[in-house]
Amino acid sequence: MQLLNIITARSVWLFPVLDINPRGKAVDSDLIEWLKATYHFQKYPSSPLDFDPETKTLTFAAGRFKSGYETDRKERYIAVDLLIYTDGVMANTRSSTHDSDTFLEGTIRAAVKELNLVYPDNIRKKLYYSEMDIRLDRSMNFLNPKLEKLAATISSLLGDPNSTVFEFSGVSFLPEPKAQAMVSSFSIERKVNTEWPENRYYSRAPLQTDAHLRLLEEFEGLLIAPNPT
Repeated sequence: MQLLNIITARSVWLFPVLDINPRGKAVDSDLIEWLKATYHFQKYPSSPLDFDPETKTLTFAAGRFKSGYETDRKERYIAVDLLIYTDGVMANTRSSTHDSDTFLEGTIRAAVKELNLVYPDNIRKKLYYSEMDIRLDRSMNFLNPKLEKLAATISSLLGDPNSTVFEFSGVSFLPEPKAQAMVSSFSIERKVNTEWPENRYYSRAPLQTDAHLRLLEEFEGLLIAPNPT
């Protein structure tokens, strides 16, 4: 298996955001200016009341933060988006959920120090979401040979004079209904508008980036393992 690119590496920390500022200091505008200046966000709220109409958040986009060094010892910077809700914060990167967590941890601690606030000691939960494109070493048809026969049946029933060929394209695991509002499904499916010989797939999971990759490697093992006799 080959990782082609990480589309989203999201970390969500759930806690009452107002607890950072328990005595209601007038620091909201200062916080926006500090975040903008510190992380060079290209999009940011114009005021504490400038909520994104879709997400209902204070949204900071296209920023960057330092995350260690490259192999040549040059500073390594990661692109990041930050969303501030009333009940938590979210960071999106395209590197890893570890980097997203590192950004949230560092940003909250630095903001607390800069503006004389309080670090939250009641983080209720951390949620993760990972999206990536990968290349598998074998087609998904190896999961079960009967699926290839079913795909051929679909093609024949279509009655297409141009003989459109179907192929089994993916699997999905959905969490129980009560969890679906917070936890995404795990899925892997062929990338649309790519030629099949590329074996290019899209996958998403409610997991940290490294765990997502391990799960995909385990899935690929199902394709490689010989069928039991």
